[in-house]
Amino acid sequence: NYKMQREVATYDAKSLTLLDSSILPSLESNVLNTSTALRALHEAKFADSTLRFVFFVSGILGIILVGTGLVLWTQKRKKKNAIKKSSGFWLVEKLNLGTIVGIMLGLAVYFIANRIMSIDEVNRRDLEINAFFLAWLFSYIYAFSRDTNKAWKEQLLLTAVLFLSLPIINAITVLNSLLEVFTRDSIFIYLDIFFIFMALVCLLIRFILIRKERRNA
Repeated sequence: NYKMQREVATYDAKSLTLLDSSILPSLESNVLNTSTALRALHEAKFADSTLRFVFFVSGILGIILVGTGLVLWTQKRKKKNAIKKSSGFWLVEKLNLGTIVGIMLGLAVYFIANRIMSIDEVNRRDLEINAFFLAWLFSYIYAFSRDTNKAWKEQLLLTAVLFLSLPIINAITVLNSLLEVFTRDSIFIYLDIFFIFMALVCLLIRFILIRKERRNA
């Protein structure tokens, strides 16, 4: 575990004199050293909490970008499918819904499980991961058992509600007083902002879908 800690070097801002350093020892195995270095880069162990949060948001935005491309692909072929029904198109539509909304739904459920689960729980990590995948599986099952347009709106609403509930759950389970909302570690504040942002994204997408549906009616 010590290999995943941060190596720190502190310099004087004016003279550039090395004041303090914490350099971790290398392991004898080059394979382990390489694996640890790549994992540290992937998890941004070199960065502070603010920069790591920026990387986290960038990753989520990348997922949204890919999801947007999938939706545009199906929308472009929707008129053609209305004339000539295609089972392949139907399958892609369902998989898009389960993949795009399912990941967001799973993420919300994962963080809820993380907050409400006891710290003393032996299998805490496995249970959190299981909660994520069960929520994602639910999204797929719901997508295949419900009308696609209705399933999009309903799952987006559910995901938005779950994300909006997270800051409240945080306040109930973590904070001792309301004053700690602004004095706690910045990473918790950033996460609450991110949860609210994700809820607003889900509600915005749902609003666009409803507006488009009414326009085409």
